[in-house]
Amino acid sequence: MKKDIKYTWDLSKFCENKEEWFAGLEVAKEFVEKAKSYKGKLSDKKALLEFLNLEQEYAAIVNNLYMYASHNNSVDLKNPRWEEMLNLIEAVDSKHGIETSFSAPELLSYGEEYLKELIEDKTFEDYDFGFFKLLRSKKHILSEAEEKILTATSNFAGDFGKVFGILTDANIKFPDVENKSGKKLPLTNTNYSLYLESKDRILRKNTFEQLYRTYISFGETISANYIASLKTDWFYASTANFNSCLEMSLYPDNINPLVYNNLIENVHSNLKLLHKYFTIKKNSLGLSDFTYYDQFVKSKGLNKKYTFEQCIEVICQALAPLGEDYVALIRKSVKERWMDVFPKENKQSGAYQSDVYGKTPVILLNFKGLTDDVFTAAHELGHAMHSYYSNANNSMPKSQYTIFLAEVASTVNEVLLLKYLYNNAKNNTEKIYYLEQFLGMFKSTLFRQTMFAEFEDYAHKLIETNQPIRLDVLTKHYGELNKKYHGKALKHNKNIDFEWLRIPHFYSSYYVYKYSTGLTSAITLATNILNGTAGALEKYKEFLSSGGKNFSVETLKIAGVDLETSEPYETAFSQMQWALNELSKLNS
Repeated sequence: MKKDIKYTWDLSKFCENKEEWFAGLEVAKEFVEKAKSYKGKLSDKKALLEFLNLEQEYAAIVNNLYMYASHNNSVDLKNPRWEEMLNLIEAVDSKHGIETSFSAPELLSYGEEYLKELIEDKTFEDYDFGFFKLLRSKKHILSEAEEKILTATSNFAGDFGKVFGILTDANIKFPDVENKSGKKLPLTNTNYSLYLESKDRILRKNTFEQLYRTYISFGETISANYIASLKTDWFYASTANFNSCLEMSLYPDNINPLVYNNLIENVHSNLKLLHKYFTIKKNSLGLSDFTYYDQFVKSKGLNKKYTFEQCIEVICQALAPLGEDYVALIRKSVKERWMDVFPKENKQSGAYQSDVYGKTPVILLNFKGLTDDVFTAAHELGHAMHSYYSNANNSMPKSQYTIFLAEVASTVNEVLLLKYLYNNAKNNTEKIYYLEQFLGMFKSTLFRQTMFAEFEDYAHKLIETNQPIRLDVLTKHYGELNKKYHGKALKHNKNIDFEWLRIPHFYSSYYVYKYSTGLTSAITLATNILNGTAGALEKYKEFLSSGGKNFSVETLKIAGVDLETSEPYETAFSQMQWALNELSKLNS
């Protein structure tokens, strides 16, 4: 375990110590009380500007407090003090949300002309886009009393995902599984994917069947929890005068349903590419049949190991097409300790990036020196660079890019890294590994997440139209989707019909399709940059710097990606076809 301070993140930029943190908490409480005093005064432009600026000051304080407590908690999970501090700041922020819920209904009560006037007033230039979004949301915003109640319900209405997490991470225990030698191995949600990557097909089969056998035994409980989550979504959508949960999810960012449907149609049109990939993989593994527990095995292994310094150097070389300023920022992130690099006891697993306005981002890694860890680092650095450029080029109210755009820059980094490694591979074994990595992105993100998107839309529509919705109904449809997406390329296994029971993203409704559109956009952007398409790099930098000053689809158009057309999908799937052709040649 590495203990050198240079491999740990510097959280002092958010707060120097706990004493300063608790002093800041008291200041945040005072801001909540100050905000309340502006109720009924927002028709006065001077008072309105004071209120809006006060809200930005409050957000800056609370965000820093949250960052300090949250990230200390991430590397010290067994210290109850950090969890206590998180609960304290979340309680303050919840109260703030309730106490300021008057603002939107009050502004709307002054009429459309007042909001239009504010949009044109240069004094409110930092807030004009927010006013525009408020104006277009008029029919979906309720009275002050109703909005206050809805805000208060958010404290518990989102707990279905939390219940799912506790059940699946803490309460469900899986029996051991046997490998081909008869040795029993412990099975968890964490090592499930590792076992499915094993060359031992007996272990893969036993792992797959044992995990699903266990989930099926909890099927009624999990389905009841999920159905309650769906009903909650429909409650919020119908209460806010939306015709569907999909409409509600797309509305805030002004996303045309055409984008959602266009994704599904283009994926359906290219399912043959997924089938071809599975056929190549089956042949390369020498299997007579190919089923769900075979698809994660890599036909070629890669034993390369990297130090963290080598990892950063490779990433910098791979991302050189993004310009010297971009590479310099990556080196800056290392020098200024944006990252907590190595795994250690009581540290959160996985990886993430987080940021607040006015401060450099932070990245949590669990770097073990594997090739996958290099891709993870590149991915999280993509998030960090996006945040850095957005914050540096926009005022605080316009700095935050949307979730819809969140996976684009991170995936551009991954694609550029993959192409660099492939082009510099020393032998066919390495080339095959990188091609399978690339094709795995299509399989897991573009095809799989789109299938998820179809399933959750079906589930929501059952609720919206008062159709019967039960475990068997949802399971039957999920099985049909699997057969449709995988065709005869995969031998169907009835256990997969129950896979929806174990997908946590279904508790963040209409989120998964953003992974698919994000990958499509990223591959298009990376391809244009590598091909030297005129203006591609400049447009991409403009995209990174756009923050949240426009709607997401329009922001992507700046970079040259129009998700309302089939063009980005044609580019992405042409790249998949290229990879399939290369893999076929190397395997022949």
